[in-house]
Amino acid sequence: MAHLEFDGLERVVEEMVHMGEMTGKVADAMLMVGAAWVAQELDRAAEREGHRDSGDMIASIGYPESPKMQEGAPTIEVYARGTDRENVKNEDKAFVNNYGTIKLDDTHWWEEGEAEADPKAVAGMAAVWDEFILTGRVPQVTGPGKDRKRRRTS
Repeated sequence: MAHLEFDGLERVVEEMVHMGEMTGKVADAMLMVGAAWVAQELDRAAEREGHRDSGDMIASIGYPESPKMQEGAPTIEVYARGTDRENVKNEDKAFVNNYGTIKLDDTHWWEEGEAEADPKAVAGMAAVWDEFILTGRVPQVTGPGKDRKRRRTS
């Protein structure tokens, strides 16, 4: 009967355990980068379609500080939050501007923003994963733009 002996197997097992423990943090970091790209491209799409009166709706497009668990998987939502200066819900304004009304043409700016964000978000999320695989550490996540932090909400 053959006898196999491995030097360093304990180290490999330790690394695998470490990687397993870190995957939740990596998934959260990936989602945060993706959310930042989506929020940025939604801002741009709204501006491009001329959906700026006070700027409150565009400024309200954001995401939470961290992903939430939903049906056993981490998720993060990006949407227009809160109300404007006249106490009108920003999500209602975003909906009407996107889908239109009898008197207001639809612009589908939300879908356009998501489509623009998709390749950027995927690339950003892949970069987080790649850095984790190469270094074994969860990278510090900043996302696009310098002012995204003000857009995050609880």
